Amino acid sequence: MNKALILIATLVIIPFISRGQGNDSIQKPNCNNVIRFNPTPMLIWGNLRNITLSYERLIKPNQSLVIQVGYLEFKPVLEDMESTLIYSKRKSNIGVNIALDYRFYPLKRNRFSAPDGLYLGGYLSYYGFKFSDDIALIDTDPQRSGELTAGFNYINLGVELGYQFILWKHFAIDLLIFGPSLTCSITKMNFDGNYQAEDKSLIVEEIKEAVKDKYPYLAPSLDITGENQTLTFRSFFRYSISIGYSF
Repeated sequence: MNKALILIATLVIIPFISRGQGNDSIQKPNCNNVIRFNPTPMLIWGNLRNITLSYERLIKPNQSLVIQVGYLEFKPVLEDMESTLIYSKRKSNIGVNIALDYRFYPLKRNRFSAPDGLYLGGYLSYYGFKFSDDIALIDTDPQRSGELTAGFNYINLGVELGYQFILWKHFAIDLLIFGPSLTCSITKMNFDGNYQAEDKSLIVEEIKEAVKDKYPYLAPSLDITGENQTLTFRSFFRYSISIGYSF
């Protein structure tokens, strides 16, 4: 995670060092479409199966729409923990991310035509995760065990600031630098088995500690409060580095 942030911070300053701004002679666009691959979820979640793709299309000389679709997967947070209290085994795990972006490229600010250069915009996105774990308590007689099913859903409405390079006419590097949002979070957890009330509380606390250890930057947003469904509103943040092909 820290390496990704350092890389983004380093790349953010490149546009202002390597390319002139405020050129009154704007070149004509040489492409209307960009297909991109976003490796950021792989870096954040540490999972090579997290594939995210996007397609950008110019709708006006200085405006575009972007559609993003991806597959997301959490690594089991309990399965490889050295816990003397519980044993966990992942049964199923699935997640998706979907986003729609509107981008505005200020022509007077950029040296080249869209979709190259600085952009401002807004976005609506959805992130959803669902997993199911078999969990047994250690050293209980009779053994208490069952299944935990949990779902985390996030609907985000936000604004964004970024910069896209179109190099050698076809190679695209997209830096989404700043993307705060208002987020609606819907979380649901359900236990099925011969657990007692204190067992459920213990498992929830173990999950919280595991998330803090493995994903400390995500812990505040997961809303792990226990069984049943919760609805909360909070702020969130979006950023990414993508590479692609323009045509």
